Amino acid sequence: IGVAIEEGKIGSVEEPVEKYLPSLSSSGYHGVKIKDALRMATGIKFEEDYLKADADVHRLVAALVRGDESFQTLAASLKSKGKPGTAFEYQSINTEVLGLVLETATGKPLNEYAEEKLWKKLGAQSDAFFYRGKQQPNTWAFGCFNSTLRDYARFGLMAMNGGKLGDTRVVSESWIHESTTPDAPFLKPRPNKKSDVTQIGYQYQWWIPYGNDGAFAAMGIYGQMIYVNPRKHVVIVQTSAWKEPDTDAQWNESLKCMETIATKVSQ
Repeated sequence: IGVAIEEGKIGSVEEPVEKYLPSLSSSGYHGVKIKDALRMATGIKFEEDYLKADADVHRLVAALVRGDESFQTLAASLKSKGKPGTAFEYQSINTEVLGLVLETATGKPLNEYAEEKLWKKLGAQSDAFFYRGKQQPNTWAFGCFNSTLRDYARFGLMAMNGGKLGDTRVVSESWIHESTTPDAPFLKPRPNKKSDVTQIGYQYQWWIPYGNDGAFAAMGIYGQMIYVNPRKHVVIVQTSAWKEPDTDAQWNESLKCMETIATKVSQ
């Protein structure tokens, strides 16, 4: 998204998603900005409970596997439950909509644009791929991007270095800063006075741990993480297979581990 804005393919994050996806103009995405989708603050009615059989997220996965509806059609069927830009709620459909916006704006499939603007510039060691259902016309933007651990770390290094890896500029430093700096009270990390579990913050598809290091992380269910700590100059990649997909206690434990490692190796 940041590269597409720099290239003039997308005007700004303040533009409505329906500018690029008119089919969403009658849905709950009416009036939702690209920025709202980046911050998971769209106000869409979409349940992301992985352990609940009838949650909306499973409809999304079923669409991938069976292709009985496109992701874009699914998004167009959703309703609004709150004012956009006022509350955080993680919803995979928002990332999928961002992928669809990107494809429309650039005129290229997501995998081809990512290869050209990201993967080749990173000097990736290995190929990577998005899962794609045989009957699903849209690319799966919201999950299951497959890469080697070292190449995930290359991505983390690029982000840690303000959008640059070696002598190659991938995205502007200002975009990295904007992407990793929560700009609303409901997005900022904060301690929990009643327990040791802190409230992790969020900004443009990055999770923001509580602390003073300016750290940020890409986090995926079952314990996948790219932890980036610019102040201590440390990037850590974790791949896991947790018994449960997603709990605050597990994330807090992993982040504390990352912070401890970063402190030790930077001494």
